[in-house]
Amino acid sequence: MSLNFLPRENYDISINVGKISVPCYSMDRMNAIYKKKGFSVIGEIGGKSAGKPKDTISIGTNEIPVHEPRIKKGILYKYGGYVAVDKDKYIAVLESRMPVFIMLMMVFAGLVAYAFALTYFI
Repeated sequence: MSLNFLPRENYDISINVGKISVPCYSMDRMNAIYKKKGFSVIGEIGGKSAGKPKDTISIGTNEIPVHEPRIKKGILYKYGGYVAVDKDKYIAVLESRMPVFIMLMMVFAGLVAYAFALTYFI
């Protein structure tokens, strides 16, 4: 069974899932639309594969596998946006946190190199 992507004119961001640009709602827009959490997340797309997908969603001519919610979200991924598939039902779009981790590792490596230089060369 394939879920239906509901194109909406008020999607405010696009997130790349592989080579596909997926229009979706940002976290801020979802908080503005649903003041008291009146929506449900029925699946997630994006990220590395984690087990067998439960469904697919058709976006244009592309079929994207949909996994159970929270199966892939963790330290490496965050919910970046939401795609509407039914009234008050959404698919979460995962974004990688890897660029942030790489930046933090580079800062840490720089601090270690600086401390090493202070210790042995000054």
